[in-house]
Amino acid sequence: MCYETTIASHPASSLPCDWKVSQDQRLVPRISQTHSLTGVTSDICKERCVNESSAPCVAVNYKTTDSKCELLLEREYTATVNDTAGWKYYLRPACAGNF
Repeated sequence: MCYETTIASHPASSLPCDWKVSQDQRLVPRISQTHSLTGVTSDICKERCVNESSAPCVAVNYKTTDSKCELLLEREYTATVNDTAGWKYYLRPACAGNF
């Protein structure tokens, strides 16, 4: 199930810890992402992942040119990693709370 939401930009709050980031790569999940957001910063994208309640978000894809965010149910262990210019994927660390 995939939902798309557009959110106005607002100041990003600080996240509890650093997320591993991969430049110019995108995770292609075998299970569809939980939500797709547009008009958000990468920090807001990661916050939404941490606060996601409908499914355990464990990673996000973020496209800088479009401010597009995809909340994912899979990490690099089960998803395919594609070299994709303009995209980054972030892995949710254990210190960002239970998932």
